[in-house]
Amino acid sequence: MNLQDAVNKYYSPDDPNGVMELDAFNDYTVVTGATGSGKSTLVESEIVPKYEGLPLIILDVKRKFSNCGKIINFLEDYNPNFQTVYQPKDSSKEMFGKFCMKLQSMFDTHAIIDEIHLWLSKQSIFKPHYDLVNTKRNDGVTHTSISTNTKAIPNYLLGNITHIYSLRYNLRGDIDWLSDYIGTKAEFLLTPDLRNPLDTGIYSEELKRNFNFKDMPQLSEFGFIYRNKTKKDSAIMRGFQS
Repeated sequence: MNLQDAVNKYYSPDDPNGVMELDAFNDYTVVTGATGSGKSTLVESEIVPKYEGLPLIILDVKRKFSNCGKIINFLEDYNPNFQTVYQPKDSSKEMFGKFCMKLQSMFDTHAIIDEIHLWLSKQSIFKPHYDLVNTKRNDGVTHTSISTNTKAIPNYLLGNITHIYSLRYNLRGDIDWLSDYIGTKAEFLLTPDLRNPLDTGIYSEELKRNFNFKDMPQLSEFGFIYRNKTKKDSAIMRGFQS
């Protein structure tokens, strides 16, 4: 057997685990990845289109989503009839708290929150956000949370997510964390030299041993791993580099 056989064991373009079955006003989503890994591009191409024609507001403090809707600088200007990009004048925690409280007054709306690591951490509870996560799902208020730092995602949010999108990382600690949520395929988010040498079960005549994860190629440019928590496994999306 050859390396392609090992690749085929972990990646199929028709993997049913890679089909995102979205319940727009019930599902919470998290997007993670290192700086520059393509989180904003992924959200714009994979998530924003799924809410076309539905109430959507994007908290965009870094001004990465300017072409995704009507831009406002003040929450008072929000109109649910338009997909909206909120680019506030500051990125303070007070601003974020007011944004969360604004969402608490809405119904059947999806929010994309970029850079959540600016305001949140794993163990802490920020009450406006905590209340949003735990009380507004029944009113159809859902959200996609984007973070560079895996340790910034609060436990109370992790316990409620349905969808996880993960892009490239450079540190072992992030992968160890992700593996609890997306399984051993999280290793492929690292470059081969940083991966744990997990056994693929595919024998190499050339190496006289089984291929391990260090032998496998890198994910394709902007490749990612997707996990729907209601399904059995995660899926590699966009494949490996040739």
